[in-house]
Amino acid sequence: MNYWICKGRPDNHFDEKLVPGQKDCWWTAKRPKALAKGDRVFFWESSPKRRLVGLGQVARPECDEKEDGDFEIRYLTRRFESMPGIVELRGVPFVNQAQFLKPGPASVLTPLNSEQAVTLLTLLSLRNPQATLDAVWPDLMHSDKENLPSEAEAFGLLAREGGRKLATHFMRERNRQIVNAKRQTSLKAMGRLRCEVCEFDFEEAYGSLGQGFSEVHHKLPLSKVESEIETRLEDLAIVCSNCHRMIHRRNPPLSMEKLKNLVNKAHRTPRSISIGSHP
Repeated sequence: MNYWICKGRPDNHFDEKLVPGQKDCWWTAKRPKALAKGDRVFFWESSPKRRLVGLGQVARPECDEKEDGDFEIRYLTRRFESMPGIVELRGVPFVNQAQFLKPGPASVLTPLNSEQAVTLLTLLSLRNPQATLDAVWPDLMHSDKENLPSEAEAFGLLAREGGRKLATHFMRERNRQIVNAKRQTSLKAMGRLRCEVCEFDFEEAYGSLGQGFSEVHHKLPLSKVESEIETRLEDLAIVCSNCHRMIHRRNPPLSMEKLKNLVNKAHRTPRSISIGSHP
């Protein structure tokens, strides 16, 4: 599976072309040898706008005419309402190193790596929630749209002297079903969701507001794995927000046992009280 930026001039009339399911024949002076059926395409409107406008897929690496440089595209989206431009994208980590953003001779097709593709798709989805882009390429997005990171979480808009700096952080895909299953299993077994480190219970502290709430910790940090892994219920732990943050305050993260020992030690250590002397 390859990812491409497909550049077209404004007179390509993207408003008319971008119809989901519609096919079209494109041409490039030098068709990449790696171009293959099923490759994923981000459409880019060239100068003067220079912005992302839609998504598509390679239907065939050549058209019926068999002319050199021809390839067939299937459009997957309509034109986006919010179209990230070149200035914004040059400020996004991962994407800012992409070939299509660098100065130099323009070509119709330029490659993207998978990190750049995921970042672009996440940004486009956050800016265009009505387009439901997570359904276009679901393997690149979270399966549950409600669990998509907010724009602040995924792209960290930071105010600095009146301007805005766009910073992105990659997020490992998490399976919400196994996380929810851990909560349900723990509730059935214990009747409560108590932190496995400090025994804090959200329902006990907050009443009905905290009912059924907890965080779930992966004992093997997903940030450390190189590829997909199978996660079992015993690989997860019920934790409160404070303990979860403390676990991940160290690199590598603390083990559950070590944090529990630290909590127990802190509770056993009496706090000293300083009493001032009076003249």
